[in-house]
Amino acid sequence: MLLTPPFINDSGEICGVVATSREVTDLQLAQETLHRQAHQERAINDLIKLMRQSFEMDAIFPLALKDICKLLEADHGVIARYEATEQCWYHIAEQRTNDTLSSCLGLRLPDVDNPVAAALKQGQIICIDNKTTLIDPTYRQLVQLLPGAWLIVPLQINGQIWGSLILRRLTPIWAPEVLGLSLRIADQLAIGIHQAELFQAAHAELKKRQATEQALRDQESFFKSLYEQATLGIAFCQSDGQILQANARYCAITGYSEPELKSMSLNQLIYLDDRSLHQDLLLRISRYEQSAFSVDERYLRRDQTILWVHSTASAIRDERGKFEVLAVIIQDISVRKQLEAERQQAEAQLRHNALHDALTQLPNRNLLMTQLKRALERVQRPPHQEFAVLFLDLDRFKLVNDSLGHLVGDQLLTIVAQTLSQMVRPGDLVARLGGDEFVILLEAVNDTSEVLSVANRLLNALRRPFLVAQREVLTTASIGIVIGSLAYRSATELLRDADLAMYRAKANGKNGYAMFDPVLHAQVTDRLQLEQDLRRAIAEQQLELYYQPIVNLSNGAIFGLEALSRWHHPHRGLIAPSDFIPIAEETGLIVEIDQWAIQTACHQVKQWQRRYPAVRNLKVSVNLSAQDLQVPNIVTNISQELAASGLAGQYLVLEITESLLIEDTPQLSQLIAQIKELSVQLAVDDFGTGYSSLSYLHRFPFNALKIDQAFTSNLQLADVNREIVETIVALGDRLGMVAIAEGGETLEQLEHLRQVGCEYSQGFYFSEPLPGWKLEPLLETAYPFTHKVPISIPPQAS
Repeated sequence: MLLTPPFINDSGEICGVVATSREVTDLQLAQETLHRQAHQERAINDLIKLMRQSFEMDAIFPLALKDICKLLEADHGVIARYEATEQCWYHIAEQRTNDTLSSCLGLRLPDVDNPVAAALKQGQIICIDNKTTLIDPTYRQLVQLLPGAWLIVPLQINGQIWGSLILRRLTPIWAPEVLGLSLRIADQLAIGIHQAELFQAAHAELKKRQATEQALRDQESFFKSLYEQATLGIAFCQSDGQILQANARYCAITGYSEPELKSMSLNQLIYLDDRSLHQDLLLRISRYEQSAFSVDERYLRRDQTILWVHSTASAIRDERGKFEVLAVIIQDISVRKQLEAERQQAEAQLRHNALHDALTQLPNRNLLMTQLKRALERVQRPPHQEFAVLFLDLDRFKLVNDSLGHLVGDQLLTIVAQTLSQMVRPGDLVARLGGDEFVILLEAVNDTSEVLSVANRLLNALRRPFLVAQREVLTTASIGIVIGSLAYRSATELLRDADLAMYRAKANGKNGYAMFDPVLHAQVTDRLQLEQDLRRAIAEQQLELYYQPIVNLSNGAIFGLEALSRWHHPHRGLIAPSDFIPIAEETGLIVEIDQWAIQTACHQVKQWQRRYPAVRNLKVSVNLSAQDLQVPNIVTNISQELAASGLAGQYLVLEITESLLIEDTPQLSQLIAQIKELSVQLAVDDFGTGYSSLSYLHRFPFNALKIDQAFTSNLQLADVNREIVETIVALGDRLGMVAIAEGGETLEQLEHLRQVGCEYSQGFYFSEPLPGWKLEPLLETAYPFTHKVPISIPPQAS
């Protein structure tokens, strides 16, 4: 409305006005619209300026969202990034006008079953307010998620979806111009994002290029420093080998200065014997067969000394692939080569030592077994050429060692090894197994006579005296022979059978040979089984003591008993002592058996002394072996058994064979003295068959001499035996020892014994060895053998 100036009367009072009116609504709306559009343009321009201020989108996005939400009157704004490789939408920036609104920053939404994502990837704008129907599932999904008005605009760069601008308003209505503004804003956001990405890519490329250039400069500096200060010799040569450049180390290795090297070719530095290999390698490079090579070769230094270098050469080609320059790097490996040579020598020595005997340098068991296996493999193939194995053992070698010393023994073994090696063909093998055992492998033998001829030659060669340590040493050998044939499958079998044959040769008197007989293997197998059974017998108490009376020849009284071990085998029955005692002695079981015999005999005799008055002074003899004398606590064991049984020491007699007394040592003397302190009596068993010196009879306090049955059995036939027995009896009388004749089998023998003055005897004439229960009737009377003693014949005068 428009007012004109008022009407005033003469009195000066207002008496009226004139008013005119005009419709200005449209004009007002137009002005407001222009004002709002101007504001929106300024806001969009501010947003564009903001997007241009920085290419760091992580910092710009929150600020831009703040302006966008303010401009479009949105309560919640989000920028989402689409990752095509993962097919997921990530919420990377957020603006909330109200802190009570839920945050969705970092939210991850997959494409699967997501109609909103499908619409956005097709370039559609999603706008929801109270005017929009909710029939569309996309709209329903959004409104159900969070109520209010939604506006989701895709952000596209070069036609490809980059992400989306998401706006939400709690009041479910958008202004009419919001859709257009959101499109313009989205375009500006996309432009800004694209420019930022281009800038970041360009910046990254620039940094990469700068890094590459710096790396090249560093590399150039590094290689220059490396070249100048390298510990390796480096040189560059033309394709014809002319040296162009060399570093200080190369000069130091070769001994030449760089100017001198530049006037030389590479070929002049290489040792004459290695030049052909070097030229061949260069030729391969020039033919494009290879581009580099490494080789250990020798250089000839300026002072004409030779040194080993490890040389690595690489071809440097031009852009057309033409070979122009050869880069050569050398390292002085003289020390390494020397160490390698020493190591190879040491390894060769170790291999030799592993396969050869240290003393004789002959092949050892390892090499022998390998050669035997090869021989067996050859015999399996046509024409099945047989071979022979000779197992040789020196006779009486232990005596040489014990009497002359181990040094002489080793020298003898060395001489024997040389002798054997000279007696065989070049293709044959002589090996030392150890000790005095040697094995000869004769390859390709045609018949047994050929093998026996070799064996005889070996025996004859070893019979001759050897000069060792300025003295003559005599030795002989025993040889076991086995023929390698299709019957054998292993080297172990061959050695086993040859060893068995060798022992047969020794049993036959030594200084000879014996061929292997399959019966030998059966005997050894049986012996091994017997050894196992004997161990079980001791554990299961299958052994039993038998007792043989020692009789007074003048009145038939029992002077004493000899306890003898007997074995009742559960399957073989009674086994003779001659079958199992040698096994026990070889295996060491004899010690356990003898300790058991002493224990059992002491308890049994004490019982008989108490039970039978006629034998209150009954003695019992138990044999001791050489191994018993080596037991450290033997005296303690004997003392404990006497105490446990209650038997007085004077009623126990320990028999020691004459051959054991050859070991006349202080230890043996002390042991016998300790035994005598227990009042235990001692007897020399098998007297007259062993130790030739009688001096021990004066040194050792023996109580009895047991005359070997070899003299007793032929007493009536040979005068010499009669004289020997008579001498032994007289010797015993002189020394205060009882003489007991073993092996009294006939009355005639006993009469001869009485004639030479022998008062005691044991043998089958009176009684065979009996188990305790069978012996007991003889203990009931004082003179059980009165009826069997010879008629009293006075001893003949000597």
